[in-house]
Amino acid sequence: MDKQPITVGHTYALCSADGQKMLDVEVIPGTKTGFLRFGINNHYLRILQSGGADAKGGGGEWCNFSVEVHESGLVSLVRGPFRLASGNEHDFLTSTSNDSPTSADALWAIEAKEKIVPTMVHLRQGSLHFGPFLRKDRADGSVLFHGSDGGYLRVAAGNGAVDAKGGGGPQCQFIIDTHGDGIRLQTIAEPHRYLGMSSWGALTGREVESSHQMFYLEAACPEEHMQPPKLVGRTDFDESVDFTPEEKTAFIRDGFIIIRNAIPPSLVDAALGHINTTLLTPGSVTKDDEGALQCCRSASGSEAVQALLYATPLWTLAQRLLGRGRLAHCPASQMALRPPNIDAAPLNEHSISPKQWRIDGMGKGKHSPFSILLGIALSDQTQSNCGNLVAFRGSHHVLQPLLRREVESASGIFSDENGQAEGKPALSGGQQILLKPGDAVLLHQKVAHRVGVNLSPHIRYQTYFRLSHVDHAQKIEDGSLLDDLWAEFEGLKDDIANPCDESMGSDRPFTKARKMDVES
Repeated sequence: MDKQPITVGHTYALCSADGQKMLDVEVIPGTKTGFLRFGINNHYLRILQSGGADAKGGGGEWCNFSVEVHESGLVSLVRGPFRLASGNEHDFLTSTSNDSPTSADALWAIEAKEKIVPTMVHLRQGSLHFGPFLRKDRADGSVLFHGSDGGYLRVAAGNGAVDAKGGGGPQCQFIIDTHGDGIRLQTIAEPHRYLGMSSWGALTGREVESSHQMFYLEAACPEEHMQPPKLVGRTDFDESVDFTPEEKTAFIRDGFIIIRNAIPPSLVDAALGHINTTLLTPGSVTKDDEGALQCCRSASGSEAVQALLYATPLWTLAQRLLGRGRLAHCPASQMALRPPNIDAAPLNEHSISPKQWRIDGMGKGKHSPFSILLGIALSDQTQSNCGNLVAFRGSHHVLQPLLRREVESASGIFSDENGQAEGKPALSGGQQILLKPGDAVLLHQKVAHRVGVNLSPHIRYQTYFRLSHVDHAQKIEDGSLLDDLWAEFEGLKDDIANPCDESMGSDRPFTKARKMDVES
């Protein structure tokens, strides 16, 4: 059988081969690539594990179908081992086995119906995008926004919380209030509420400034149909955000750069609030197989934490290093909470051991688990010995010629931070990175680093995003990451070829001041 091209967003009439059963269905993207779902009155066609079939599905696994064209020109709807079939007087729908020859009761005529075609859209506010959503206009004049994972954009009655898990009822329905080229979305369930954007870049139904309730509808690319909708704003690329040539050259020289004021206080507070709530949940602090503390893992992919990357200039700055559009989506971060250790010996520039360092992921013949380490400070580290990250400036240049031998030998000494491994290179230039809340550091994956001691009375709060080039897996496979420090840094090609000499002789790390572009 051939695959049937059916347009997402269109409405079709499905009619059984005997003409006895007819269904009007709206085609929705499936929850898996290559599959479709068929919506009927806020539910979906489905085939249960038992083989029973109905039109009461919620949009999950059992509602994903592939469509095949029979030699007769009719179509067959396939889910796993079953084909959707017309039922009898007791069951309106049923199924037949996919292993058996296609019978007449499992064949359907399909005909496009005249209807306004819903469109795949983003909601944009400033440089931030939300979605994608499938826009569905209702006959009563209201509009719904459907996500590819089955739910509708919803503003909860009572508290104004926003999610994309609605079933299509009044909390998911909006009236469009047009203002020039922009729109405001008024909720049907509670007409005093409008969809808005919080100060840290998340969709909300709570009270915000009127300017934060103004959105622009923009068409989404067809390849985005399968992506779950984003409810925290994301700037795909901000043309106004860039490094200077001197800053890029300093990153090439040092292997890291500090970005001041990368995160606005409101966003830092939102992330801290979410982390602290999780921290007091039983089971939030565990140990991994190596005995290291794992804290608040459930918070790592939360919208408040993801906004630290996607709703700030950091998403664009990372692309300035790896190349525009060459940065892979990062679904989660590491919650790096470090408790006080007031009995530890303090560190200074002279007491940082030249062998107490590591490169992440170097062990058992493995290497390069990511491209750039992005560290974001959520607590005060403006003084030494507050649990600061320690980085060895320029160490990537020293270690690069040794990488292939280390991987091929599978010795693991580059990932042994205790400094006792025989044959481990002694490095100079170790220094504690001083950060205040909202500052960030971008670190090349091959730069040697370690964690400092925390002699303060406070928990050190930091989160780390491990960012990768979109072709990272391919470059690991071909070995180029062992031979070329800059194989993935497409944004630095010109700077590597023509370095800015003025910054090459500096003995201090480069810092960059930034302001959040969505802060009110």
